[in-house]
Amino acid sequence: MILDMYFLFVTKILLTIFAAILIPVYWKNYGPTNFLWLSDISLFLTLFALWVNYSLFTSIAMVGIFPFELAWNLDFFLHLFTGKNLIHIADYMFERKYSLFLKSLSLFHVILPPLWIFLLYKFGYNQNAFLYSIFLIWIILILTYLFTDPKKNINWVFMPKINHWKISEFIWLIILMIGFPIFVFLPMHVILKRIF
Repeated sequence: MILDMYFLFVTKILLTIFAAILIPVYWKNYGPTNFLWLSDISLFLTLFALWVNYSLFTSIAMVGIFPFELAWNLDFFLHLFTGKNLIHIADYMFERKYSLFLKSLSLFHVILPPLWIFLLYKFGYNQNAFLYSIFLIWIILILTYLFTDPKKNINWVFMPKINHWKISEFIWLIILMIGFPIFVFLPMHVILKRIF
């Protein structure tokens, strides 16, 4: 119990320092719209969870963002150990145009998922996370659609434009807004309810 409390305290301080470094560096190199990426949102959710000891924020991250973080990790480690790409979501980690320091900041993708699992084990799963995740993703996707550069394809909102699909970007946005809750959030919600 005391060891868990110490771990949480140290993690909270270290993650806060890390975020204080990451925010200005990302802002300068990627611009403020980069913080609309689900992974960046998950970093802030984790900070909130650690500072207020409230399981809802961790639960939202697990329901709505864990599968994407898992995909990032699979893509990153497959490329790292085999040189092959799976879904190209972590390709930027191997591009020379970015400094090693800048790329190292993205390793929070590796740290967060096991931390979320620990926090859920410690504080439990908040079942309200399912609905909150839906509202959060809708807001994020709409903001991404309205305010980000299509070339960056943040949260895959501009896939039709990037891949020259014969579907309007607005219809694709609606598909994402319906598809994420049904095919990602709902299965995760069911699994987490049973485990935690």
